[in-house]
Amino acid sequence: MRLVRRIVVLVMLALAGGRFAHAGESECLDPPADTFAFINSENNACPDDPEVSWPAATVIYDCDFFTDDDKGINCSGDDATCVNLCRAATAAWNDDLPGRFTFVNHTDPDEFCDTEDGRVSVGGTGKLCDGCTFGSNVLAVTFSFFFIAGPQAGQLIDANITVNQRFSFSQASFQATLAHEFGHVLGLSHPDQCGKDFNVLMRSASCKRSNEAGFVLDPTGADVNGAERIYPVVGPTPGICGDADLSGAVTVTDGVQTLRAAAELSSSCTAARCDVDGSGAITVSDGVNVLRAAADLPIDANCP
Repeated sequence: MRLVRRIVVLVMLALAGGRFAHAGESECLDPPADTFAFINSENNACPDDPEVSWPAATVIYDCDFFTDDDKGINCSGDDATCVNLCRAATAAWNDDLPGRFTFVNHTDPDEFCDTEDGRVSVGGTGKLCDGCTFGSNVLAVTFSFFFIAGPQAGQLIDANITVNQRFSFSQASFQATLAHEFGHVLGLSHPDQCGKDFNVLMRSASCKRSNEAGFVLDPTGADVNGAERIYPVVGPTPGICGDADLSGAVTVTDGVQTLRAAAELSSSCTAARCDVDGSGAITVSDGVNVLRAAADLPIDANCP
C-alpha cells in the first residue's frame, strides 16, 4: 500500500472590502439544481485529481489551535470568535449531510499538523505544514493523505488545514474560507477547475465581497450534491435508533457516545442517531435509553 499527499488550496487575491477574486474570473452564474461540486466531473475533466473519502464517513477536527499564541488569525474578533466561526463552518456541513458524514469537534490537546493522528488540526500559520511558504495569493491550504493503491485506494487517513496569517478576514469571509477548506477535507475539489464554474462554496475564489448579496458563506446545493456523491446514506440503519457509531447495532459504546454528546463533549452522535426520544436535543435520558437498548431492554425509540 502506498500513501500519497494531496494539497488543495484556496487561491484568492484579497482586495479592499473583503472581496476575493483571481485572474480570469467568470460571470459566476448561479448553479442549476443538478450541478455538483466534485473531484471528477462526469466528463472526466479532472483525471489527475483522484476521488477520495473517509471510510468511516466521519472525522475529528480541532479548531482550538486559533487560541495558541503562534496560530492566531485576524478574523475580526477575538480568538474565541475565530474558534466559533471555525466550528460554525463544520456545523453547516453536518446540517447538510445528515446520515452521510459527521465532523466531530475535539478539544483535547493534539499536535498541530500531525499527519498520522487521523484528525484535522486547523490553525493560522506563516508557513505550510511541510515548511514551505504560502503562495502570494493563497489564503488557506488543506493537506490530505490517502492510500493510492491496494484495497484501501482512495481512503483518506489524515488532513490538516492551515490559514495564511498574512491576511485579515471579515467574520463572514473567515467562516466561508474554513467551510471551503472543510469541503476539501470531505474530498471535494474546485469545480471551476473541473469544467463546472458557478457561484458555489467550493469555487477556487469567491465571486462576491463578503458584504455583497450572493456571497457564499455556507455549502450551496451544488456543494452538497457533490458531497452526497462521495458519501451515500450510512445511517441510521432502518429500524436502528441509537446507533451512534454506525456499527449496525446498538451497543454500550453507543450509550457512552450519547452521554458524551449530552455533556457537550466530542462524540460521534448526530441528532438523527442519538436523539432517541425525539425531544429535539441529545440528553442524558437518550444516553440511558441507548444503554437500555444495548442491554436488550425495551425503550420507546423515536429518532428524528
